[in-house]
Amino acid sequence: MEFLLPENEVNLMFIRDDGEAALSELAERCAEVADHYASSAMRLRDGRLANMFEDLARQHHQLAKELADHLRNMDSLPRAPDPDRETAVELISAIKEALSGDVASSVLGDQIDREESLIDAAEAVLDNAIPEPARASVMKVVQMARTAQEQLAASRT
Repeated sequence: MEFLLPENEVNLMFIRDDGEAALSELAERCAEVADHYASSAMRLRDGRLANMFEDLARQHHQLAKELADHLRNMDSLPRAPDPDRETAVELISAIKEALSGDVASSVLGDQIDREESLIDAAEAVLDNAIPEPARASVMKVVQMARTAQEQLAASRT
């Protein structure tokens, strides 16, 4: 993504405190979740679910960008998602889908778990002192993740 630094440039950044480190981790996870939604949308045969996933991907990308902007305002730099980790997670998801025979159910369950990891990462940020505009964006991540979990759970039935 254009708003995050490539992995080889990450080592050059200096994160000053735990709040910035946690915020950077949240921005990275948010971008990863967005990428997973986008790739899952392409694999789904259900147009309604694919559209929902595309919408959730856009929302997550927007919030990842917003979080990265807050880091820049704090004179810090966001990390880029690890492409090797993302590939491994995608491979595991594809294997689970193939074994389950129910792609939609498998993808929905994985995304519910990813939203929970976003909530956990956001709570880690909120445990630290960060500027109020960044705190408001982190709260938006929590609300978006909870809303997404509700949508995903409702789509499982």
